[in-house]
Amino acid sequence: MSNVERLREAIRAATAPEGLVLDLSELRFMDSAGLQLILGVADRLESGSIVIRRPTPAVRKLFTITGLDRMPTIVIDERGEPDVDLPAEDAG
Repeated sequence: MSNVERLREAIRAATAPEGLVLDLSELRFMDSAGLQLILGVADRLESGSIVIRRPTPAVRKLFTITGLDRMPTIVIDERGEPDVDLPAEDAG
């Protein structure tokens, strides 16, 4: 099983309707398969966002180049503050 397949299974098990938090602080490389996986999860969310915590410089650059950091369903949390979580849904 490839790394992306293992990640896909872990994400499938962990994704809630309100979103997902991914700590990428130890990820040194991501290819198009990883980008596709994150994009696919973002597209399938019923509501909420994917919070990307502490991406490494290489991964952050990849998100910037591809425009994933500008998607409304993806939130980049550079510092990984414990109180930063999934954005709350509008009450109105």
